[in-house]
Amino acid sequence: MQVMNNKSSNKGMTLAMVFVVSVLTLSLVSSAQADSLGRIFTTPKQRVILDNIRRHPKQKKAYSTSAKAVLPSAVNVDGVVIRDDGKNTVWINGKNNINTNKPEVGVKVNKRNITSDSVTITLSNSNKRITLKPGQTVDPMTGKVRDAYNIK
Repeated sequence: MQVMNNKSSNKGMTLAMVFVVSVLTLSLVSSAQADSLGRIFTTPKQRVILDNIRRHPKQKKAYSTSAKAVLPSAVNVDGVVIRDDGKNTVWINGKNNINTNKPEVGVKVNKRNITSDSVTITLSNSNKRITLKPGQTVDPMTGKVRDAYNIK
């Protein structure tokens, strides 16, 4: 019985040594390869910028008020997604309102007026509030609302 214990403990010791040597070899090889890849993460200058953004999250990039919003020729409400957590999404001209709800786009989604069957938007050229149903399109210049089946 004692002979089996010595063999099994020698086998376990050998496996442990092989494991340790393998890990050390792999770490040396991977660090040498990482040096040949160049920079993988940020530069010190980029790190400072990221740290500043993280420390001051409420400071957002100000949009230029001198730049005029470019209105699309038509504003189409493609769809509405109502979520339980209140983070609703409206799809306008093929983009969600997270991307389009910016002054330079020319369309602002009024987040408080999103329902499953309509959404209220504000056009930047007139500051006029318009309520549209999914599938409807408004001409920003005239304010005329058309249903999808009326558009040619």
